[in-house]
Formats: sequence, structure tokens, C-alpha cells
Amino acid sequence: MNASADTNATNGVGAKFVAARTARNLSIADIARQLKFSPWQIEALESENYELLPDAVFTRGFIRNYARLVGIDPAPLLAAADPHLPHHSRPPAELPPSADIPFRTRPPVKWHRYAIAVVVLTVPIILFEMFRDDSDVTIKVHSPPALQSSTTPAVAASATANEPPLTHSKLAPTPVSAANAAEGESTYHLTFVFDRESWVEVRDGHGQRLMWQLNPAGSRQTLDGVPPLSLVVGNAGNVHLQLNNQPVDLVPHTEIDVARLTLE
Repeated sequence: MNASADTNATNGVGAKFVAARTARNLSIADIARQLKFSPWQIEALESENYELLPDAVFTRGFIRNYARLVGIDPAPLLAAADPHLPHHSRPPAELPPSADIPFRTRPPVKWHRYAIAVVVLTVPIILFEMFRDDSDVTIKVHSPPALQSSTTPAVAASATANEPPLTHSKLAPTPVSAANAAEGESTYHLTFVFDRESWVEVRDGHGQRLMWQLNPAGSRQTLDGVPPLSLVVGNAGNVHLQLNNQPVDLVPHTEIDVARLTLE
């Protein structure tokens, strides 16, 4: 091995992660469990095999989250890795199936028109499966039974033992306007403003998916839905959410940049 390779092995992005992980007595399995990734993804990052990871946006977020977990500054790591990242969206290379992100391996698509469809459909699914978790936090939005038709609902959070309940100003349900709202059902109006690119999924009280997409930086999305509304918001620190024109704080419901909550 030449001197340049020796220096990279010692000071490279992967080497710094290995050193930080080892100093904290953490295994690859420990890191994978805490970041909600698969062990092969941790190994790919530590060995700087960026071609095994989906794209540059994914890998930069991966580096940032790993650095925060082991307590090191992500900025120099991002600067060092950036020249080596694939700066275009593409499906990941064929990899062994993972217990955390189940998907079928398929033969490579050789036709241009089908390749475009694979990029559009596969990358969002991988990102969603990576960020999903079963530990949703519920925000209840309801009216007192005796005043169901004349009072505004109050917002409260059913939080974990270590998380104080959320409080908001009283919010009034918007008029019934969602296409799937039955007679007598009220709907809630959501507004999302995206400072940076973010994946969002929203399902209504009937289980219908109202939003399931990657939203570009600087965009704005609004929707009406029948409660309870289940939300998964990626890159949550750069997303502003309003419920019936009142702000909802995503910070208490965010873990590793992904917020999960249910509005009832």
C-alpha cells in the first residue's frame, strides 16, 4: 500500500467513523439498530463504498446522522466525502436483502423508459422504508362531547414518559371539504412548508394515503383530511407544519431527523 492509501485509511471518512464507534464500544449492529439502517449500509459507509448507497442526498444524510450519533462534527466528513458521491439519483446496486429494508432483487432494466420508472418509484420507497418506525406519537385534536357542534377542538399530545405534553391554541376544524369525508365528518387542514427537501406521508382516518412524495426545497403543500391523520415527515427540522392555520412543533416527535405523529 502506498503512502496516499495509508493516509486515506487512517484519516478517511470511514476510518473516522470506525475510530469513533470503537472508542464508544459500539458494534456495527449497535449503530445499525440506533440509526434504523441495515448492517451492510453501515459497512458500506465505513469502507467508503458509496456506490452501494442510493445517491448523494441519501449518503450525506447518512453521514450527518452517524456523526451526530457518535459525537463528531459532520462538516469535515461531508466535505471529504462529497467529491466521491454519485451526484445523481439512481436505484442502489444489487445488494443482499436486509431484514430492516425488505425488497426483491430484480434483474437490471435495460430499456431507457423503464429505467426512468425504476428511479422514480424505487428511490422514494427505499427512503420511506429507511425512515419508518412503529413508535408513532399521537396528538389528539378533539371537541368536548357536550359541545361537539359549537366549540373548537383542543390540541394535546400523548407523549412518552420523558416527553411533556404539547399544548397549542384552540383550533377550529375546517369545513368538510375532503372528497372522502362522510356526512357529518369534520376535516382538518394541513399546510407544509419545506425549507429543504423532505419526504412526507399522510394517511387519513379511513386509511387513505393523502400524500406520499418527496417534496423539493422551497415548496409548499396543503391538504384536507378526515382525522385521525397519521404523519411521517423526513428531514423534519426543515419542515414547518400548520394544523388549521396554527403551528405544530415537530421537534418533540422527531428522532434521527424523522417526525412521526398522529393528529386526532
